[in-house]
Amino acid sequence: MSAFNPMDLTVRPVLVALWGLVLVASFLRRRQQAHSAATVRLLLLVLGVIAATATADGALSADATSGIAPLLKGLLALGLLLTLARLPRYADNRGRTGVSPQPSSETGTAPTRSLIDNLPEALLIHDGKGRLTEINNTLCRMLGYQRHELIGMRISDFETRLTRDELEEIWRDIEFTPPGIRHGIWTRKDGTRLPIEVAIAPLPREDASHPLIIALARDASEHQTHLANLESTVERLTCAQTRAETAIQAKNGFLQSTGRKLRTPLTTILGLTQMIEKGLSNGDDKISDYLKSIHSSSLDLLEVTEELSRAATLEAAATGDEQHSYRTIIEMSPDTICLCHDGVITFINTAGLRLLGVYDAKQVEGQALSKFVHPDYQVLCEGNFSPLIGETAATPMKFLHASGKALDVIASASAAPEGDGNVLVVVRNISDVMRANRDVAAQAKRLNSILDTAVDAIVVTDERGNIETFNRSAETMFGYNANQTIGKPIEILMTEEGGRDHKKKLAAALATRQPQIAGSAREIAGRRQDGSVFPAEISVSLCHLDDRRLFTAIFRDVTERRNFEDYLAHSANHDSLTGLPNRRLLQERLQHAIDHAAVNKSWVAVWFVDLDGFKMVNDVMGHVAGDELLIEAGRRMVSGVKSTDMVARFGGDEFTIINSGVHNRTEVGQAVEHFMATLSRPFILRGRELTLSANVGIAIFPEHAVLASELIVHASAAMLFAKASGRNLYRFFDPVMHSQSAERLTLENELRRGIERDELLLYYQPQIDVASGRIVGLEALVRWKHPSMGLIQPSRFVPIAEQTGLIVPLGAWVLRRACTDLRQLQDMGLNNVSIGVNISARQFTDSDVLSQIQQAIEETGIDPQHLDVEITESTLMNNPEHVISYLERMKGLGIRLSIDDFGTGYSSLNYLKRFPVDTLKIDRSFVIDIADNPKDEAIAVTIITLAHSMGMTVLAEGVEHARQAEILANHRCDIIQGFLYGKPMSLPDAIAELQMGRNIAMPEKKAH
Repeated sequence: MSAFNPMDLTVRPVLVALWGLVLVASFLRRRQQAHSAATVRLLLLVLGVIAATATADGALSADATSGIAPLLKGLLALGLLLTLARLPRYADNRGRTGVSPQPSSETGTAPTRSLIDNLPEALLIHDGKGRLTEINNTLCRMLGYQRHELIGMRISDFETRLTRDELEEIWRDIEFTPPGIRHGIWTRKDGTRLPIEVAIAPLPREDASHPLIIALARDASEHQTHLANLESTVERLTCAQTRAETAIQAKNGFLQSTGRKLRTPLTTILGLTQMIEKGLSNGDDKISDYLKSIHSSSLDLLEVTEELSRAATLEAAATGDEQHSYRTIIEMSPDTICLCHDGVITFINTAGLRLLGVYDAKQVEGQALSKFVHPDYQVLCEGNFSPLIGETAATPMKFLHASGKALDVIASASAAPEGDGNVLVVVRNISDVMRANRDVAAQAKRLNSILDTAVDAIVVTDERGNIETFNRSAETMFGYNANQTIGKPIEILMTEEGGRDHKKKLAAALATRQPQIAGSAREIAGRRQDGSVFPAEISVSLCHLDDRRLFTAIFRDVTERRNFEDYLAHSANHDSLTGLPNRRLLQERLQHAIDHAAVNKSWVAVWFVDLDGFKMVNDVMGHVAGDELLIEAGRRMVSGVKSTDMVARFGGDEFTIINSGVHNRTEVGQAVEHFMATLSRPFILRGRELTLSANVGIAIFPEHAVLASELIVHASAAMLFAKASGRNLYRFFDPVMHSQSAERLTLENELRRGIERDELLLYYQPQIDVASGRIVGLEALVRWKHPSMGLIQPSRFVPIAEQTGLIVPLGAWVLRRACTDLRQLQDMGLNNVSIGVNISARQFTDSDVLSQIQQAIEETGIDPQHLDVEITESTLMNNPEHVISYLERMKGLGIRLSIDDFGTGYSSLNYLKRFPVDTLKIDRSFVIDIADNPKDEAIAVTIITLAHSMGMTVLAEGVEHARQAEILANHRCDIIQGFLYGKPMSLPDAIAELQMGRNIAMPEKKAH
């Protein structure tokens, strides 16, 4: 042994430190990396400690009695304490100092997570307020955001179709609403809008007070979304697995035993900092924080020194004696190795100290091992660990950390062969593994819930096409249970043709390694277990999982969408009420027929049909009954033409028929006559027998026009002339009709200006009291005195006014002028005469007649009891309940009410007795032939009797012969009006007649 040289205490540490600095500088320069000051200080500290320790050991071994050893140890402790005081927290730089990371609990879930991230649909999970808690990569791509930007956003931040309140209402009711497709509009990050289809469902969760909602969304503009690139997912999975294996290896190495050379001084520092901190518990907070920082840094340094001492431990195990080698090997073990005698710890390795959370073996040696075992597992410690000794495999149990936290471990025990009560207990900490397993199980359960709540069917197959996964929606869609399909080829879900096509696409995908088959969703014919076939949309993606290739197929039943598309296509070309072709399809088919006729040298006849009598049914029985009649009339028309002809609804009660394959007018005329005869057969509508007739206009290709649009216009013009000529007639187009149509258009425009320029006149026809022969009333009849065309009769302009809606302002003008003339009569003392004003059906329904009458009475100041408002019977029977209320309000103005054209409508006696009317006017159609037709006379007698029984006055209009007047007088008709007693006359002429006061000779009534 060499003599101790004091110079060694000074020179050796300096040389060692300088040598370490040279190595560090060389290493940094070679790696070209910049390390933080904290890292350099840490390395210097370690090198200094090693050098100081080596010096101390040398000094002690040189001369134990020199008194220098205690001084060196004190200096060493003081140097460590001062150095640590300047050292920043090592914990913040652990990632940069080479300390191995802990394994992530989500590593095991990466395969399943990657599968969801690469679904073709966007996946999002949010809470009841719409805040996103989980998303997949597809949503990021769809909206153009990064994942960290979307997490925490609300659905209402990019949903523009529904408000936040509407969204929250949907989410509140989600548990009671079956899963279904909803539509919305999302706004991308770049501001563009994206129409989407979204399926939502509640996500099962243990905490029911905070439910989550899962949604799958896809781009509805192309009815598809691209599945994510699963090849990159496999790469990420492989990297994740590699990182996991590396982390486990690093952890195992990290937990190996450490040397004891630096453990004692570090333990002393830890104890000193705790003692000082307790003594300053009421002192300065800054000092307390400073001591806590020292304490934390010492713990970090302790971990580093254990790593650095591994090489020294290995060297000692290789060169020392056998007993010492065994001990160092035990210290190197990552598992806890504990030697117990009768249940009491006599030895525990460094890994055991770390497991229990203590710093020194003295803290646990001499205590029962059961003290550190969870109470639920104390039974395993009974009988000197006999339950563990009897097991061939390690037993799961829980140990207690010094902090009180329970640790998952597996333990095994072996008794010493000498039977001296010694038992060797080996414990492995599996907390991280158990935590990872629990996370994997929870994640798997969560993802299975996602699959089961998905609206679409999700089927996963191997590369041979055999099914491995079959979710609940797939069971519902195809009628199979999952266990019936597992291992079966996916082609059982398709028709034979679809199955062959699918196999070809799978083969192509395997050959080219394309991640998504066909690039997008495609339609196939799906086949259920019962053999029924339905339209389905399928999107298939290829992914690599470990060394396997899997296909994920997503099926969507598009039956409703297909039906809706067919409905839209049909609606675009067909009338919604009758189901007949509409104008659009009419133009298309007519042009096709014209092209075909031009090639075959044949004719095409276009019939324009207007129904006579429909308006009466619509007014009397209501619009619903009118719609029913139109439907039946459409069916009747189809049955009245050839199967090659087409019937289309042009609008309202107008229809157009394409009659193709004809060669002359005679052939066309015969076809039209057969059609009109078929249509004229009675209809039974709501228990009533109704008859319709038609006026038909005909235009022929190529005689009248060669363009489809012109043929329709010409046929329409011909129909108008047929209608003007009478009922149930047809006319072929004639070019002269154009000039007459132009005249009607001119007359309409002139009438509009004539109302504004006050070109209208009122003529009055006398109404004679049968009993006295005196004039008791005047009916106001409008005339038009045009500046250039002269006096125009009502038969020319009133129909045009009714068709164009000008009847409303025309009727208002008549009402105001009649009240003005009545005021003139009353001012002249002619107070026993009433003026009758006709209110048209359109005026009654399209304007506020009540306000117009009230305003006219107030402005003119007339006595309202001499104003007789006449309303047609058909007008009153359209919504009679409303009409009764309206008439009562009119009657409240003090006016008289009359029912005009009585007998031509479909009055209900139940309503008639409720109408507050004063007079029934027998229509002229029953008066004209009353002298020659007993039926007309019977009808007139019935009306007179009915009116008198209800306390009403009866007026007969259209009386032109004495015989008519005699019959009406004999049947007690009260008032007579007609050319027999006076034609319509101007107001001055009417005043002259009234002032004469003469009594007109009336026929004598015969006694009954």
